[in-house]
Amino acid sequence: MLLRMPSLRPADITGAGIAFLSQDEGSDDPVNGIVARLVEYYQSRSRFPHCEIAFFYSDCTKITAVRVDTGGVYLIERNFSAEAYKLFRLKLDATQISAMCNFCNKCLQADKTYDNFGAMISPLWPRKADSPGWWCSSFAATALQMAGFLTNRHANSLSTEDIFDLLQAENLLRSVPKPTDFKKLQDVTMRLTRN
Repeated sequence: MLLRMPSLRPADITGAGIAFLSQDEGSDDPVNGIVARLVEYYQSRSRFPHCEIAFFYSDCTKITAVRVDTGGVYLIERNFSAEAYKLFRLKLDATQISAMCNFCNKCLQADKTYDNFGAMISPLWPRKADSPGWWCSSFAATALQMAGFLTNRHANSLSTEDIFDLLQAENLLRSVPKPTDFKKLQDVTMRLTRN
């Protein structure tokens, strides 16, 4: 179950990152209508059909994600334990983290909804104009721009793959181990200490 939260508290956040859903998993949204089918077709051809901004807390046990989907823009607590998710921490200072938090909080209060049409045509026809709504990559790119990344690109013209490739090229992504990796390490440590 996904717990929806009202807003981020920047004072509690110690880091931020981005999670990419790999092609293995695909979309968990129902496919209705021609626009949704076209989005699903594009996603089936994409290495990363979805992305979410993630915020980390000091104890490293809690991650809050800003998700954009047909339900709009909302916060959820996640651990990204599914193998299909690749979670990365970004190299950010406190000012950059605060800027991203403030942007996300403003978007949670705004009336912009999910933009099926924008999500569908952005990989085929990148736009420079503002959109009436968000889709995952346009939202993530704009949040990253608030932190000073991708500033020479228009957010509506970037796909999830573009975001990944651009951040990786700048050496800004740090892989975050999955909770299952911590459990495996804990199990190995327990066995070693018993012997």
